[in-house]
Amino acid sequence: MRWADFMVMSAVTLAGLPTLASAQSIANNSERSARFNLDQGNDFYAACKTSDDFNRNVCVIYLQGFFAGQKASWADQAIEPEFGNQPYCLPPHGTLPQYLDVVIKFMEDEPDIRNFPSGTLIEGAFLRAYPCKKN
Repeated sequence: MRWADFMVMSAVTLAGLPTLASAQSIANNSERSARFNLDQGNDFYAACKTSDDFNRNVCVIYLQGFFAGQKASWADQAIEPEFGNQPYCLPPHGTLPQYLDVVIKFMEDEPDIRNFPSGTLIEGAFLRAYPCKKN
């Protein structure tokens, strides 16, 4: 097994996807996904704006990992909805593909900052689209 295949399968496992078939499908296409560095905004945009199912699925998995990391970070910082200190408030019934659409729209609207790290752009998209209501 090549290192790239291992890393892709590890990312899928960590993201909590339930089927080995999903992991194998992504591992089999690791060369296809290797042309993008999803941590960079321009590459994230190029990979994720497409209607190609494989790229969209990889982007959704990336976004799921972003949320997992952010949840851990927020827990360390005592950021909780009941404290009212969240930087943004996602709608309760949104889906990962819908959130990905929000990120892509933000990147389309802000081409001058598309070279920023993807995590920064993702957070910027959610800050703009989902501000928390202040009491």
